[in-house]
Amino acid sequence: MSKIVNISKAKKGNKAESFFLGFIFIVAVLCFLLLSPIFQIKKIQVEGVLRLSANSIIDYSNLHYGENIFRINKKEIAENIKKVAYIDEVKIRREWPNGIVIHVKESNPVAEVEFYGSKLMIDEKAKLLEVVTDDIPTNFPQLLGITLNEIVLGEKIHANEEEKLEDFLEVLKSAEENGILKNVTKIVENNGILLYLDEGDIVNLGDVENLPYKMLLLKEIAAKEETASYIDLHDLERKIIKPVWGLFDNSAAGGGTNEE
Repeated sequence: MSKIVNISKAKKGNKAESFFLGFIFIVAVLCFLLLSPIFQIKKIQVEGVLRLSANSIIDYSNLHYGENIFRINKKEIAENIKKVAYIDEVKIRREWPNGIVIHVKESNPVAEVEFYGSKLMIDEKAKLLEVVTDDIPTNFPQLLGITLNEIVLGEKIHANEEEKLEDFLEVLKSAEENGILKNVTKIVENNGILLYLDEGDIVNLGDVENLPYKMLLLKEIAAKEETASYIDLHDLERKIIKPVWGLFDNSAAGGGTNEE
């Protein structure tokens, strides 16, 4: 007598068996990856540090040698490191089989703001990087006429004159792009945005309109090594090819010029 075989049930049985074996294999692989000493952290490498030390970054990361590289939470590690005020960006990657690489990008101070006798070092986004309490010069431009009520290390400062602060930040960025920032000692608003340069010159930018062009003009003047007490760049509607320069009148609100 011929035997009838249910092909459909046989296929289902084979699929169930294959699924079970696959599941067992995956579990075995996971157990190997999570428990094997091969994948325990033996090397932590820090890249991109300039002012900070690699050891301080590792301390803030809360990583520990001997941890399994698959059990670490990269997002949590990055958040721990970002608590350091000078850290701008953090990237974490695993380096097989037992290494972790931490790549950081540090914030750069570009200016200082006075706050109750202390100097607040800020970056181009106005993030507070450091509070300097001694009298040693920082060699960064002072932003004058900015009043703050509250500060938090590692966070953006908020000024009562928020629009003025944003204008100053834009000027700082443009000055840095044109290689002029190193010569700026302070920035103040006085019938226009005034740049005080290390040679004693004063530059009136007016407002931030046409700022790239104004900075280009200033850069050309510096390249020609022209001497001037006061450089007026605020009135571009007169289509000046060369800026007017003369003596700055400190008694006047916005300064004056003795045109030649």
